[in-house]
Amino acid sequence: AKGVPLIVLKVGLSDHAQRATVSHTASLAGSDAGASALLDRLGIPRVYDLTTFLETLMLLHCNGALSSTALSSISCSGGEASLVADVAAPFDVQFPTLTVLQKAALAEGETVLVLGAAGGVGLTAVEIGRQMGATVIACARGAKKLEVARRGGAHHLLDSDTADLRAEVKALGGADVIYDPVGGDLFDLALRSTNQGARLLPLGFASGAVPQIPANILLVKNLTAIGFYLGGHARLHPGALPRALETLFGWFEQGYIAPHVSHEMPLEQANEALGLLHNRTATGKVVVTLQR
Repeated sequence: AKGVPLIVLKVGLSDHAQRATVSHTASLAGSDAGASALLDRLGIPRVYDLTTFLETLMLLHCNGALSSTALSSISCSGGEASLVADVAAPFDVQFPTLTVLQKAALAEGETVLVLGAAGGVGLTAVEIGRQMGATVIACARGAKKLEVARRGGAHHLLDSDTADLRAEVKALGGADVIYDPVGGDLFDLALRSTNQGARLLPLGFASGAVPQIPANILLVKNLTAIGFYLGGHARLHPGALPRALETLFGWFEQGYIAPHVSHEMPLEQANEALGLLHNRTATGKVVVTLQR
């Protein structure tokens, strides 16, 4: 009732240990299976040695109870990460796979260039990039779409019809992450605006042209091109999507992100709704509603 975290070190795991307790108050050791079942029912975690008991008490004292069983391991080698996973294997510990933004390793203080920044895919990146503490450069066509990106949280606005994308992004310090659902010539210009060690996320080809990434530029600028297709990612990492959605819904409930809907249309006008996407007059999302 007071919210005090509990941890149990129960003796009596072996038959010898149970027999040894009969002459002392620890005779309550009893059946280990029965005690384990009781602790599980009460939701009280159990440890099995004094070292783990003391380390756990220290963790609870310094940080309080963990909010979930999902943990991250910051390891300097694959072997070390593998060792951590082996140690955790007997316990109910999850090591979440990376989301698309985590795969891009977008860090606070870095700069992300979002192409097609007023569309359903791009505008999402504008909001989330800002929420992650990055500087967001939004590239979209025309003042109306750029205003949508500005309201979504973009720090800098570039008109794809008139801006010298490479020069202007470089003047703003260059891009550490390229988020591109457009492809075509814009991708080529964005590629040349990157900083050393930047990451490229080609997420779609709304322009109709699939860019060919020059390997020599990847080499000399130490760039990383990251493929991310949601359907395939969900099959490879089944737990990643629910965790990502949990984070997004949490941000939504706290008011950190607010999906933009430019058009809401009945099902009878579904063809017109698709036309809005095809001719690129929509911004954010187009919602088709069912009859109530």
